[in-house]
Amino acid sequence: MPSTTAAAASSTTVATTLPPPPSSATIAPTSTAAPGQPGSEVWRVPTGGAIVVAPAVQGPFVFAGSDDGKVYALEGATGKALWTATTGGAVSGSPAPAGDLILAGSADAKVYAIESLTGNVRWTSDLLGVARGGPAVADGSVFVGSEPGVLHALSLADGTSRWTKEVAAGIGGTPAVGDGRVMVGGERRRVFAFASTGERDWVLDTIAAMASPMSVAAADLYAGSGGGELLAITAATGVPRWRFQVGVPVSAPVAADGVVYAGAANGSVYAVDAASGQLRWEYKTGGPVLGAPALANGVLYVGSDDLNLHAIDAATGTLKWTFNAGGAIRAAPAVVDGIVVVPTVTGELIGLKE
Repeated sequence: MPSTTAAAASSTTVATTLPPPPSSATIAPTSTAAPGQPGSEVWRVPTGGAIVVAPAVQGPFVFAGSDDGKVYALEGATGKALWTATTGGAVSGSPAPAGDLILAGSADAKVYAIESLTGNVRWTSDLLGVARGGPAVADGSVFVGSEPGVLHALSLADGTSRWTKEVAAGIGGTPAVGDGRVMVGGERRRVFAFASTGERDWVLDTIAAMASPMSVAAADLYAGSGGGELLAITAATGVPRWRFQVGVPVSAPVAADGVVYAGAANGSVYAVDAASGQLRWEYKTGGPVLGAPALANGVLYVGSDDLNLHAIDAATGTLKWTFNAGGAIRAAPAVVDGIVVVPTVTGELIGLKE
């Protein structure tokens, strides 16, 4: 099926490098919300390193990986610590809940299966290199990429290897699973799709590396590109349905209810019609948006290098409130039990009233 190109956004300059996080040493956290109202701070937990991967939610708990090599389990409503588990390197992607386990990849070239209630490590599995992105779980298997470009399928039960596949273009981050496939973006301008048994289904050449994680909704794969595109790809065939041109690197997207949401390095957040690829609305922050948005209860939560979390009406694109976290936000927040959990590059997890 021929691809179509949606109406382009205004920016035309392609950024080749991402900016360093802005300094936040003299900035105190502030909110436009009154105490006790949506956007007001409820709790705050420091970690020992930057948090650049999205927290995960299972039941009433939130699980976050940090560059200090630890996975933190907290009660979402209060921020109370449940446990802390230590890996041998920076946590390389968002933890993945699966039954009574939390899966985490690490820069020590291992995957850790951590019991979600105790923090005890049930098993570890050695990879062929440093984990790239977090694990994804489907059909009793754990899928994770590693250097120098290998996709691993591990048994969820005990971590033993089921198969490995070399991806010549390198692994760009967390695999996406859906429609009976596991899909990975390559660092060298390619997207690969494999059956759950390891057979390769298709390969798509792209203009740049894909942001991680890609998003699967219905029968489509949505991906942000470092080359300035938001793409909708038919998961069964690898054929693009549309390309929304932005002109600067686009974040990982989130797709729900017929709309795809993504941020970009120009500071904008875009809501794009999932069927047509046409722009529904655009919202402007004050700095690059490098992490994926999060969607909950009709509100889109977007972190920015302007140090703010922006709560945006998902239907209209109008601002509801902002919270200045005192540090850049480069990963998607998580929502649990009426709390928005915000990760920052300064190493804090901040709980805000939803």
